[in-house]
Amino acid sequence: MNLGELETELALYVQDDSLATYFKDWINSSVYEIANDFLLTALRLNEPTDLIVTELD
Repeated sequence: MNLGELETELALYVQDDSLATYFKDWINSSVYEIANDFLLTALRLNEPTDLIVTELD
């Protein structure tokens, strides 16, 4: 799941459009907390980084 899909899924449960502006921050904060809890250093990046993504057929 990517961030957009997580935001869509969260919207299904929250059902309050006024809170949608907070979804991205909530999701990113949650991922950061999980990364800290399990020592997943690759997910603890505070600075954005470029990722190379390729599409396979």
